[in-house]
Amino acid sequence: MQNLIRSFNQSTTYIGRRNVLLSIQQQRTVVFARGERVRGLIRDPEDILTVNGHRYGVTPENLKPIKTYLESANVPPLDDSLLLQVITHKSFAHGSQPYNARLAVFGEELIQLKASKYALSQETKNQFAVGGKNFDCLGSYGHRMLFTDLVLSSFAQTKGFADIFFCRVSAPITFKNPAEFKPKKMYSTLTTSLVGAIASQHGKKVAEEFIEREVLPTVLTTVKSIASSKSTKGSEEKK
Repeated sequence: MQNLIRSFNQSTTYIGRRNVLLSIQQQRTVVFARGERVRGLIRDPEDILTVNGHRYGVTPENLKPIKTYLESANVPPLDDSLLLQVITHKSFAHGSQPYNARLAVFGEELIQLKASKYALSQETKNQFAVGGKNFDCLGSYGHRMLFTDLVLSSFAQTKGFADIFFCRVSAPITFKNPAEFKPKKMYSTLTTSLVGAIASQHGKKVAEEFIEREVLPTVLTTVKSIASSKSTKGSEEKK
């Protein structure tokens, strides 16, 4: 913990009955705490706006990871302020800065829609299929796995744009390395809000193309890996 001492001058003026002017100067010292939270101490404002050495704001350094990924994915440029909002969670700075919650809701709806279209496009032998489409698959475990926090957070970390994320995380006491604690529900908003940002600036068509070209292939690979791991574990337990 690092203490910062800042002094403030205050002046109080009294005017007596005989037009006597009395000025009293008072000095107050305020101590700000940096680093780990200490009960009863005031946190330094700069500390609140900084995460892992990165000061909040529209800077090339802050936006480099997400811009690098978007360029590699051939996504049309997005406004810098919008990209900063994508990588800002509502837990950061007590929600005083624009955060990604609303963009995440928008993006999640589009991802679910695209996942449903994908599920319906698969060949089926279901006798209750309508027009060759198995609507019974909607809401199934396999369908819901395509847009869980687990796979969406994994997508953001795999693609590298989760490297700089303005958020506040409280790791469990039992967690060995707090720096590696990355809640899936929190980190999944990086993917959903990015989709929402693309849709809000470039339209639904461009966002759906991004989901089909980038998100779904990676998500499907993750889902297959999870299914394979569970299958292997189940076989070992039977032995």
